[in-house]
Amino acid sequence: RFNIRLPDGARAAFFLGDGAGVGKGRQIAALIKEFWSQGGRRVLWMSTSNDLRFDARRDLEDLEAGDMIPVLPPKKDSVPKGDLSKHYSEGVLFITYSLLVS
Repeated sequence: RFNIRLPDGARAAFFLGDGAGVGKGRQIAALIKEFWSQGGRRVLWMSTSNDLRFDARRDLEDLEAGDMIPVLPPKKDSVPKGDLSKHYSEGVLFITYSLLVS
């Protein structure tokens, strides 16, 4: 799906809304690893809880991609304001829905 371009040129997104405990994080991590192997370098991972960022890192590490694909921000830091490309040139930007709507 991430290879599809919309009519305005934007890249299509992917939404996974399964229930708790079915492996959503691992599925998303596998998609990110595949996207990265095809040359993609910027990913937005949106979740309900900032605590799940550590699970996202673990899922990438379990797929042997943790060393090559950074999850940002690196700690419980907040996302900087303004143009994010100045702060993060590549990696997985992990944000929560509440941050997006704030």
